[in-house]
Amino acid sequence: MSDESQCLYFAASIGTGEDQSIDTIAIVDKDHPRESVFETAWADLQYQCRRYHSATGIAMATGAVVVSEMSNKEYEAERSDRELVLV
Repeated sequence: MSDESQCLYFAASIGTGEDQSIDTIAIVDKDHPRESVFETAWADLQYQCRRYHSATGIAMATGAVVVSEMSNKEYEAERSDRELVLV
């Protein structure tokens, strides 16, 4: 693992007909290994699907998850936006 961090954006599309975002962000670095980050992000996406979108198991199983890399600046902006929502 390199010393540089990698900022990732995870988005799920589950085909519920709703046009709402199901996404999460995370950082892979020496303290947060890739496998652990992916497992945590997957669990968060599943939680959001069940809690906020009433997704069925079949919809979740046939859905798609997209992972893309984002810059540190984009990550910080996204994190900042999410903190504003939580306050």
